[in-house]
Amino acid sequence: MIEITTGTTDQNGFYIYDIRQSNFQTWANSCFGGNTISINYTGRQTSLSGNAISSCVPAYGTTLGNAKDVLEARNYYGQASYANTTTPPSLSSYTFEIV
Repeated sequence: MIEITTGTTDQNGFYIYDIRQSNFQTWANSCFGGNTISINYTGRQTSLSGNAISSCVPAYGTTLGNAKDVLEARNYYGQASYANTTTPPSLSSYTFEIV
């Protein structure tokens, strides 16, 4: 989950990526090719209905609860678990950009 608070009003909010069983570094390499995480503003998913969301595309909400609801509805049908155990030792080696 990434919270944006310094973008434009339309960009601010919570972006949740489903990295599944991967670790953060493997996920970042797979989706973005390295240490620049491109937060997909234009492709973010906001609807509770639709196909499962790819691990490279964020579920979005203006609140954390809204973003979780989107991910739950699309990928887990109420069975998601959230953990902060897959983050790398230091996020300082990553750059985050909104695209």
